[in-house]
Amino acid sequence: MGGGTPTYPTVAQLGRFLDAFTRKVDLSAFRQFSFEAEPASITGAEGLEKLKLLASYGVDRISLGVQSFDDHVLKAMGRIHTGEEAVDAVRQIRRAGIGSISIDLIYGYQDQSVADWIHTLETALASGVDAWHLYRLRIQRHGDVQGKVLGRYKDQRDRFPGLDDVRLMKAVGFVFSLENDRDQHFTRIFSRDRSHVTQYMWDYCCDIKDVIGLGISSWANHWRTFTLNVGGNFDRYRDLVTQGRLPVDRGLVRDAETDARRSLISPLKNDSVHKARFTARTGMDAAAHRAAEVRAKTPPTRCPVGDASIKGDSFPARASSDPSWCPPLPDLASTLWPVRPGIQPDRQFIGTIRTSQPVLSSHPSGERR
Repeated sequence: MGGGTPTYPTVAQLGRFLDAFTRKVDLSAFRQFSFEAEPASITGAEGLEKLKLLASYGVDRISLGVQSFDDHVLKAMGRIHTGEEAVDAVRQIRRAGIGSISIDLIYGYQDQSVADWIHTLETALASGVDAWHLYRLRIQRHGDVQGKVLGRYKDQRDRFPGLDDVRLMKAVGFVFSLENDRDQHFTRIFSRDRSHVTQYMWDYCCDIKDVIGLGISSWANHWRTFTLNVGGNFDRYRDLVTQGRLPVDRGLVRDAETDARRSLISPLKNDSVHKARFTARTGMDAAAHRAAEVRAKTPPTRCPVGDASIKGDSFPARASSDPSWCPPLPDLASTLWPVRPGIQPDRQFIGTIRTSQPVLSSHPSGERR
């Protein structure tokens, strides 16, 4: 159950929804029942009652939109919760008996320093959450609507961290996570183990399964067809559903070549390509297709091809010391690949750290990595 924020409704409204949903959907085969939440909506007595209600209907994972534990950064983001409320929300989830907690964190935001980011990471660790998603601030729109952050960036650029500090934040997040037993399973998700990662991401990004979205602003990816629902027009959404029609506003159909490219690159970027699944979906040989799609971007001898899969590790722990590791296709939001201290970067890797000397000299060696 994803965003907006499905924990905003009252206890009675949530109960009505969950009762209707679980009567219509068979949950017996669910691998995971995950709910997104906003910290301020689950604090206090009513918040705890909501969480206990969710647990009683089988919810076993909460994705919490924390973003930061620093109040001045949260204020710049326009968030309604405080850092203390976010920590309390984590405690509330544990009290309710929900066993898996993942939080979203953003770096590179207005008024955020490297020290602020380190404090947020340390607070996340101390809270005991099982996983965190580390997102770099996206300033340009990714979708239909441009956020207000672009205007602020243009007018007050000096209040945003520079590129060197943003890259340093990403490197710190990577090293901090690994040193505290949070391994990376996707390009930006770090968790105790795979069970705490959203199953939706495994289904959509790695196994290339169909995704059917129910809700006014949701989307669906069914075979080669991608569709978006009607968005902000609730009356139209209701009318279409009442008529027995799909509430779809627009979409696209991928041809066979485009679908094969997606079926290779998305799982390779995040985990690995299962060759049998790739062939079943596309009718093509994964290793042969890989040659055309990947060889120009990565050294072809560095991507191990096994009997069952083609592996593409995202920031693997061995990346800087094992010459046989496979650099995956880059995250287009940032092409930084952290390098361990003392290891000379290999320039044929994609986007090794290139931090300017003034920044390097201004940070103690412990922070430099």
